[in-house]
Amino acid sequence: MARINFIFINIILFLLWLIFAYRHSVAFLLYPRAYILLFIVAETLLACLFLLRKQENKISKKKSDWLIASLATFIPLSIQPSSQAIQIEIGTALMVAGSLLYIFSLISLNRSMGIIPADRGIKTNGLYRLIRHPIYLSYLILYTGYILASFSYYNFIVYIFTIIFIFARILIEEKFLSSNPVYLEYKNRVRQKLIPYIL
Repeated sequence: MARINFIFINIILFLLWLIFAYRHSVAFLLYPRAYILLFIVAETLLACLFLLRKQENKISKKKSDWLIASLATFIPLSIQPSSQAIQIEIGTALMVAGSLLYIFSLISLNRSMGIIPADRGIKTNGLYRLIRHPIYLSYLILYTGYILASFSYYNFIVYIFTIIFIFARILIEEKFLSSNPVYLEYKNRVRQKLIPYIL
């Protein structure tokens, strides 16, 4: 059953990434903006690292964890390019900053990338020396920029649900990993979840 779930999630992620990449490639051809290309690169790196991820030592069996983690991953990929903008310059700057932080976070996490809360070894190097969830911080920055640069009511709804599920995902991951004494020691050393010295 676990193997079937594993294959099913891989297929869904690949199909959603394909739709996402197609939509944003078309948008880049129509509006050749560097942040769109950077966004495609960042999400493609995520998909590749996910497909090449390490085998977990332990994985959550809770259905609610699977649902929250899956929605937190899949919902952002449904965002769509729009020709409308609220503030293109600020949105572009946030998207570039968020995409670069996202790429460096993924490189720090490497093959420990996953969707469902799992223990693939506790990462404490790279950006994980500063905060416990750099990928989620990059998501918040990136998608805030996306809304400003490519606004639609549909994208705004996707954005709100993305934020809700990011925070829900942080809670379930922290709860799951807190059974590992290595993670508890890491939490004591790196106290901030999202923003160094603040939150």
